[in-house]
Amino acid sequence: MLRSCCWRKEEGHSHGTLPNDPQHHPPKKPFINIGVYIEETRIIVGTINSTDSQEPEIILNTPAQVSFLSDRIIIGGEEEIENTFKVYDLIKEASTPIQVVRVNGLFLTLTKEEILAIFFEKLLSQVKVRRNVEALDNVVITVPFTVTSLEKEKMKLAMNAAGVLNVRICSSLITTAIAYAHENGSDWSRVKEVQTLFVAQYIKTGFSMATINIAPGFVVSTKCISSDNLEECQEKEFMDAHSLMYENQTIKSERTYAVFKVYTKAVTSLCTKDFLFNCEPVIVKVSEKQATLDHNFVSIFNKDIQCSLVTSGPLAGACLLASKFLPGCGISANTVVCDISRVKLLWNFGENDKIEKVSNFCPGVVFESQISLSPKSNNLILKEVYGDQSAVVGHYKLGFLRGELSTTVKVKLMCRVDQNGIFGVGFVFPSGIFGHAVRTSGPTISTYSSSGYGTLRYLYKLIGEIAGK
Repeated sequence: MLRSCCWRKEEGHSHGTLPNDPQHHPPKKPFINIGVYIEETRIIVGTINSTDSQEPEIILNTPAQVSFLSDRIIIGGEEEIENTFKVYDLIKEASTPIQVVRVNGLFLTLTKEEILAIFFEKLLSQVKVRRNVEALDNVVITVPFTVTSLEKEKMKLAMNAAGVLNVRICSSLITTAIAYAHENGSDWSRVKEVQTLFVAQYIKTGFSMATINIAPGFVVSTKCISSDNLEECQEKEFMDAHSLMYENQTIKSERTYAVFKVYTKAVTSLCTKDFLFNCEPVIVKVSEKQATLDHNFVSIFNKDIQCSLVTSGPLAGACLLASKFLPGCGISANTVVCDISRVKLLWNFGENDKIEKVSNFCPGVVFESQISLSPKSNNLILKEVYGDQSAVVGHYKLGFLRGELSTTVKVKLMCRVDQNGIFGVGFVFPSGIFGHAVRTSGPTISTYSSSGYGTLRYLYKLIGEIAGK
């Protein structure tokens, strides 16, 4: 059977609002830290302050889309409005083709990350008004769907352009583990043993699962898998059946069993039989209502399953992580929180493909290698590989001033990863060699006031829709 935690009660949140009395204007607080949960159709923003860290205060809960009108920017709103963009599509779809926004008779061209930046800027301005604060310090974004390095880079760049520099991007699984540890009274300075948790979340289009270790000073994913990693999950028959089960619609038993077999394969790839018997599984759900997909976990584990709602699981964990530098928030400032990689890296230089393993997203060097540059143009491509799919991290063009040289030059290649799982490539040229390396692809936000992005921001700044800088 299913047990709804709930680790926290979801009702009764005191939402931040401005006082009704126009004569009463309390002084603004300097800043707050927030967690932002982004799923396919909704976005939820919350905060946990240092004096009451038992549950997140929900600041905004709105459809994840933005509409551009001549006189205002609408967050949420109706889908049929012209110039409406879904946040999920802005994150997941490639930056090209360029989007066209029609405002005041002008046809402005913007990249998807530029539209995302204006969405974040408007969203965060609403947060500041509702909470009566001057600024946002730390923002932790948590998502239930798989995001590539490039997609994370797009979100981080857009949030930076919106005025927030301290941005962390995590899976919903690891932030759920943070919330679980906090709510179950884990004193991470005293715990002697490592506790391993199984966390899973399903959304309409698929699922993610992970085993996560919790101990003094760290919360680290040890294994993970998602529907993106499994070939059978890419078949239309599975995706259709999974969507129907997510919506609690009745389907034929053989289709239900086919989905159950995929779930069983995923769980057993992460867990030993002993772990299945001894662990306490946690499933993240959108609502307390029992869903058809829940039965998969009940059957696999053959025990009670704890269920956490989005707000008490991933959002609460994101809020805690964002506020960990404040006293009394429930997570120490030096706690290491580290997602595990779901991908391998493939890099191509010349005619050679090489695969590199990625363990987790603890910041550092993923791999080093040496490449030989010819006097002609040299190109390097770095990709993430998961299952039979791949996603480009970046294209790089390298060269050097030849001078008297007509032979090749040995260059050191270094690939790094940051705490968000964003990969970057650096090159070290030999002493005395003037080399250059240019990334020819990647998310971009124009800094020119005459660009489509600059013009659109200027128009909305004039009418007070965004604060501007």
